[in-house]
Amino acid sequence: PGFEALSWQGLFAPAGTPPAIVEKINQDVNAALKSAEFQEYFGSRGFTLGGSSANEFKAFIESEVKKWANIVKTAGVKVD
Repeated sequence: PGFEALSWQGLFAPAGTPPAIVEKINQDVNAALKSAEFQEYFGSRGFTLGGSSANEFKAFIESEVKKWANIVKTAGVKVD
């Protein structure tokens, strides 16, 4: 209650990857995600495709880590 759990996928690059390379990969992946072929294939299987900039994805990851760390702490989850 009070939270949302979604399945998502993303691409990561090694630390130190030149920004121009990250941007090129990001543009190409976003173009593929917007293509009719991808939309039809994944949409027919119940997926909603998105896409964002590298900075937006970084912010999303940071918010996910913060959210789930808080949930784990609040629930008192312990590693067995």
